[in-house]
Amino acid sequence: MQKFPRKYKQEVIKALLARSGNRCAFPNCDQPLFTESNLPISQLCHIEAVSPGGPRYNGDTTVERVNSYENLLFLCYRHHKETDDETMYTVSRIRQMKEDHEKQFAEEHFTLSEDSLSAFLGEINSYWESIEQINVDEHLFPEQKVDIDATADSEKILADINEQILNLHELSEIFRKELKREYFELVCLALPNVITRLQVLVDQLEIRIVELKMANEPDKESLRIRLSELRENFRGTAKSTGLND
Repeated sequence: MQKFPRKYKQEVIKALLARSGNRCAFPNCDQPLFTESNLPISQLCHIEAVSPGGPRYNGDTTVERVNSYENLLFLCYRHHKETDDETMYTVSRIRQMKEDHEKQFAEEHFTLSEDSLSAFLGEINSYWESIEQINVDEHLFPEQKVDIDATADSEKILADINEQILNLHELSEIFRKELKREYFELVCLALPNVITRLQVLVDQLEIRIVELKMANEPDKESLRIRLSELRENFRGTAKSTGLND
């Protein structure tokens, strides 16, 4: 199974916004997508996820389809999380939700300036593109580097954390039963490497969480400072954090 990059076309985002009424697409939700000063306080969501393990993931789709108008909608943070329940919120149900929402605003278009739209799509994407480039092309120790999935959202990162925690539990169970010389590689290599991977994921998740908080409180200086510090530290992580070998 493959993960699909998030490649949004500006005309697709403009069409989504025009038919959104500046409101979350969840039924009876009146949360705006942008403030009066055009600051984003919502999330652009995929109906079929971009990553394996994500809600309603379809491995048979394409990059174009997964990032198409038909597969995208805007939701507030609460309802984005709620619709991750793919048992209750199937592909057909969310597509119907999107269709019903857009019918309400067919003649009541919401517009966003080109500058604000470009900033909305560009700032976060450009940072994660730089992280991917650093990790792939500039790592000081490429053979030992920790791979960073720069396209991962908070749900995917949490899933990866849970996988590493399970690995840690399995190793701990072995140590609990018996520590002998034959477990040298587990003690000195496997366990430290699991912990390293887990720390990278936690650091990445913290950045994503602060980004979401900034969207809700864009003028909060303490959040802006914290985000800047976390991002700068993670550039170093992307370039130099490695595994024991």
